[in-house]
Amino acid sequence: LEFRRVLFRSSLINHERNRAAEIFLQAKKTKDPNKKKELLETSYNILKTLVDDYPQSPLKNKLASHINIVQREIEKLP
Repeated sequence: LEFRRVLFRSSLINHERNRAAEIFLQAKKTKDPNKKKELLETSYNILKTLVDDYPQSPLKNKLASHINIVQREIEKLP
């Protein structure tokens, strides 16, 4: 039963991480600065929620890395 929970959590985290990545890529493609900011913040919030909700996840380092990338893109905005 515990194994199933871990597997489910990992699957959920991967699904949400991929969703955040897709949103990040949309942000990179858009020329509208307001839309870009909105998309980057959405991606950031998804990743931050995952780190906060699943601090023991084996994916936490990968999530933290993705958060840093998104933060750097947000900081580049005018």
